[in-house]
Amino acid sequence: MLGEDAWVSADACGRLERIAVNEAVVAYGVRETDEDRSCLAATDRDHGLHLLGTDRLDVLHRWRLGAEAIGSHAVRVTDRVALISMSAAVVLLDADGRPVWRHRHPAWKQGDFEAGCAWFDDEGTPFAVVPASGYSGCEVVALSARDGSPTSRASISTAPAGIHGLHQRGGWTGLSVGEGQDGAYAWWARLRAGQLELIAGGWTDEVLFDSDPAGTRIITTPHATGADAIKVRSFPHLEVLREIEPAPGYRWDFYACFIGAWIVGRAHNADDDDAVLVAIDPDDRISMLARTEDPIGPGPAGSWITTGSDSIARWQLTHT
Repeated sequence: MLGEDAWVSADACGRLERIAVNEAVVAYGVRETDEDRSCLAATDRDHGLHLLGTDRLDVLHRWRLGAEAIGSHAVRVTDRVALISMSAAVVLLDADGRPVWRHRHPAWKQGDFEAGCAWFDDEGTPFAVVPASGYSGCEVVALSARDGSPTSRASISTAPAGIHGLHQRGGWTGLSVGEGQDGAYAWWARLRAGQLELIAGGWTDEVLFDSDPAGTRIITTPHATGADAIKVRSFPHLEVLREIEPAPGYRWDFYACFIGAWIVGRAHNADDDDAVLVAIDPDDRISMLARTEDPIGPGPAGSWITTGSDSIARWQLTHT
């Protein structure tokens, strides 16, 4: 275990404060629904999809899904419809859970090409990542809100184990793509003048995890154990602005979020028996906040979300 003298005093980063909790939903995955992060789409292990308000983490709507709903899903908050990434189709469900339309695609399968992703952009247009014909890669498809037919397509060279979307300003959605042990990649997609635009991250071993409120900076975390640094990059040029090394004896996990001028992240020691939540100040000094194995994710207004074994919670740093 790391000696106390390797950390900056916790008093320097402020107090860890839980500002909301939901103990009724035990989440398997939590994603923001829009660039403002006013709501979250949370899935559970019983194939439930829950729309949560981020202020109090209260349940605003629910859908019951089946075992075929294997990907990352989306909710359009304005009319309470859900876009479900299934094993062989993307399905739009109305507020009562009834299918409105279905866009069929080659089936996701065990091994390569395991699961996809669906999302709405800030105009409410549905999108998805689906396998390409012959499994020659994947396609990003923009879909008609009326009937689910493709209106624009673009190819990306990947065989994902899983994908999730990260909403950013300027109409962009970042796609954080994992290929299991084979690497971690990123693309950004948006619809402009009816055509899909793509930006490729260009890396093979970084996890896209957060964007700042202005959409001009992103955070990537290391995927491989040999890569040490959290990186803050500009967007859309993706120039490295900061490289933050972990405290001695520790490695970064996949999780790191912008919290105002600070960053909150999770690390663990080489034996994986000491997982810690830390705060990183603007000078890259690291303060330990708590020992925890809970995953974290981006929240609104300088906060972050944790998904523990018994609850979803929202946290902030309170400076004295």
